[in-house]
Amino acid sequence: MPHDQGAPKSPPGEPDDVRVSYRTYVDSALVGLFVVDESGSYVDVNPAACQMLGYTREELLSMSITDVGGRNSDENPESEATFRAVTEDGQARIETALVHADGHTVDVILDAVEIPGGRFMAYCQDITERTRYERALREQRIKYTNLVEQSHDGVAIITGGEFAYVNPQMEQLTGRAADDLLGMDFQAVAVPEQRSELRGRYHARLSGEPVENQYDVDIQHTDGGTRTISVRASTIEYRGEPAVLATLHDVTDRKRVEDRLREQNDMLRLFNEIIRHDIRNDMNVVLGYADLVGDRVDDPEVAGHVRTLTERSRHAVERTDIIRDLTELMLTDADGESRVDIVETVRESVADVTATTELTATINAPEPPVLVAADNSLEIVFNNLLTNAVNHNDAPDPHIRVTVELEDSNDTVTVQIADNGPGIPDEAKRRLFGRGQKGPTSPGTGIGLYLVDELLDSYDGDIWIEDNDPRGAVFVVRLRTA
Repeated sequence: MPHDQGAPKSPPGEPDDVRVSYRTYVDSALVGLFVVDESGSYVDVNPAACQMLGYTREELLSMSITDVGGRNSDENPESEATFRAVTEDGQARIETALVHADGHTVDVILDAVEIPGGRFMAYCQDITERTRYERALREQRIKYTNLVEQSHDGVAIITGGEFAYVNPQMEQLTGRAADDLLGMDFQAVAVPEQRSELRGRYHARLSGEPVENQYDVDIQHTDGGTRTISVRASTIEYRGEPAVLATLHDVTDRKRVEDRLREQNDMLRLFNEIIRHDIRNDMNVVLGYADLVGDRVDDPEVAGHVRTLTERSRHAVERTDIIRDLTELMLTDADGESRVDIVETVRESVADVTATTELTATINAPEPPVLVAADNSLEIVFNNLLTNAVNHNDAPDPHIRVTVELEDSNDTVTVQIADNGPGIPDEAKRRLFGRGQKGPTSPGTGIGLYLVDELLDSYDGDIWIEDNDPRGAVFVVRLRTA
């Protein structure tokens, strides 16, 4: 059948202005309009149809519905099926795909009706973006469902105070089958003494009141035991109703470890108190009497024994100081964001050491604060370095010079502790920071400088030893500013 290149004829007797109105309507329509004859060949198209499929009007008027009606008529026969439905019923509506001139598909809603003259008009609305969005939404829903179903954490949705959805992991956490959980009062899985609090938190959350989003709860397992569960909850809408979405993570083992660590820390604090007060006080009494006896002994042999007693007592006191520092370090909560004022810390350490020894000190430092990335255990570093400067100083008037100095970039700060003691040989400068290492004449434990090095390493700091002029050693500490 030859293709009609013009618009469909209006019924006989229709005035010309009706034809004009029809043409104006077709050309200005925002949806694609296609007019086909009884064979399915296009006899009229509007500009929106041309834009939708990427063809010119002349190209489309030389084509038929089978040329653009989906991948091919065997795999996607909707175009022919729609055409048959229109010819039989006078109208049809489907969602289908048309083929663009460049080969990609255009998803459309197609409404077709029979019009006078034995022809058929199809209105096609492009829904490609909507279809793409719905497809992506379905894929995301499938992914989310798979994620929830395969999660190692329990996931539950609660509506009306009852479980409306549970994932398989909830069966492991509670010991109850999913079918038994669904419709159960959610608080019934908790130990009795926590149920009232859970109920109050649930109603407060749904009412929009401020309530914590994460908390721990003890669940009664059907095996007779309990599980400590960390719950993260939020409000959602589920099947048109306000609901609470809860994610449950089993922290039973973690809580058991935390409880054990708490007990050990309590014992460590008790041990620290005994070391710091009872033993140290007793040793100070021994030292006092040893000094008193030493002043009154004329017998050289007895005097030698008293000196040994005094040295050993001082050694024991030093050990209690080291143990005190170690226990305080172990009891300190790690905090990667801690900051301390290094100038204030240095001044306090110098004041503590000079108050109990014959050491004198000069401090050169900028005005505080100078903040560094460390915690309160930084005081242990300077207490040990200053005590070391006292114990190993053979000068009649032991003195130290402490200099705190910001480096050029202000990213780091150095603290120099210069003494007037005998100095340290080059071969021993690095070795002294090893565990158990000490100088040949040192009465100490060899742990203090090791502890200093370990602490500074935890702060991403550094320490080294230089020679002082005219005699002595300089301990240099470098830390990052914060």
